[in-house]
Amino acid sequence: MPEGPHVQIATFCRETNRSKTGNLNVLDCVATVFAPLPPGPPPPGAVAAVSIDELTLALSLWAGDLNGDYMITIRPDPPIPGVADITYQASFSARGGTGQDFALAFAGPQIPAGSYWFRVSISGGPENEPARPVVSIPLDVHVGPA
Repeated sequence: MPEGPHVQIATFCRETNRSKTGNLNVLDCVATVFAPLPPGPPPPGAVAAVSIDELTLALSLWAGDLNGDYMITIRPDPPIPGVADITYQASFSARGGTGQDFALAFAGPQIPAGSYWFRVSISGGPENEPARPVVSIPLDVHVGPA
């Protein structure tokens, strides 16, 4: 099994951009988001939740010994209702020392308060390798003021 990819960046943030040289810039890293308390008592069975639409997951992977096309999968743990796995095709080349930078914006459902790990795995390649873990990225969702 080839060594790699190597993780350079794995974080949630509020903004990313590219420098003139093509490097990924990550701004305002986030490990915790807050769900505001609604005014008045909550309805029976209500669960405080927050949108993560304003967050971006920044992921930078260096090839190591990888050569070929691989599938990158990002899966929330525990599972979040309405949030599907995120998958991306990535090409790596050990000879050129290439890597892959991802800036993944989220859009979708509200996430209930709790602690989550976004598990990143890689699979495929020329030998059709099974999925193996690369990194886990934490995100805490809390209820109340920041």
